[in-house]
Amino acid sequence: MGYLSGMRRTIAAVVLCGLSACAQQVTLGYAPPAPPQRSDAGPVIGSVSASDQRNEADPTWIGAIRGGFGNPLKVLHNSQSLAQSVTTAFRDALRARGLLAAESTGRFDINVAIAKFQSTQMVRREAEVDLTMTVTDKSNRATVYRDEANIDLVTGSVLALDTGVLASASDLQAVTQTALGQAIDRLLDNPAFLAAIRNRG
Repeated sequence: MGYLSGMRRTIAAVVLCGLSACAQQVTLGYAPPAPPQRSDAGPVIGSVSASDQRNEADPTWIGAIRGGFGNPLKVLHNSQSLAQSVTTAFRDALRARGLLAAESTGRFDINVAIAKFQSTQMVRREAEVDLTMTVTDKSNRATVYRDEANIDLVTGSVLALDTGVLASASDLQAVTQTALGQAIDRLLDNPAFLAAIRNRG
């Protein structure tokens, strides 16, 4: 009796998600597949901030699993505002490289503009992340470096069966997480960035 009751609840949940979009909360951060190489520039980055320029009504929205007509079935929301998560992810990435200082002692500040950040799945899973990183000298607020990272990551098979209401929000979150990590690594591991903070530091 309990098994049948559980099956009924599962079927009802699938039907409801098929009729209207279900909200799925996920958490983004910085989780590289291997520890990054530590920089010899030393802890020179103080303040880190991010600004969400996507013009989304909900700052936690990051994507959706969609039906065959593009209708959202499962809408992905970050557990906090996207700008907060990107700020924390950059701080963690800088700390892992030995570049993060106390805000009061770091010579440089970093601001990250989020131009695009979205994930979607109809059949295959796709995540798009466009970030612009600006480094300023804290002493005179002069811009010393700027760079962009544009990631378009696609995974999965066109023959996949885990689509629509059967698709996993955690799988789409994993692709989004990977795309964010790739964007951060591309920006912070760029030799031009390291040279800019090393030479001026």
